[in-house]
Amino acid sequence: VLQYNNIMRIAPTLIISCLLLQVTESRFGEASGISDHLKSGKEKQREERNIMSDEPEKMEWPEVVGMTADEAKEIILRECGGCTVEVIPKDAMVTMDYRTDRVRIRVDEATGNVAFSPRIG
Repeated sequence: VLQYNNIMRIAPTLIISCLLLQVTESRFGEASGISDHLKSGKEKQREERNIMSDEPEKMEWPEVVGMTADEAKEIILRECGGCTVEVIPKDAMVTMDYRTDRVRIRVDEATGNVAFSPRIG
């Protein structure tokens, strides 16, 4: 009961804060800087990298096929600093969602080497 009362006491404040945020963003856009506080560190890194570079960012790493998973992960993290790198078996079932901050490395379990070209997604 005590927790419920605390939640009910702060709920109106949270609702008003959310409404003010929406009004500010719709009125002033991202120039207001409020949306920057809500972004994760990885999103900020990706935006900075895209702003600072005119080149298209790398989407695939065919050169790591045949390397060990650790070697490939090191190279990918160096070239795609804001990415999360997942090492999984080559025939593993995965979700079909597309994420621009994720690279999956599919590894042949028998050899421990990268089986397919890792790519963003």
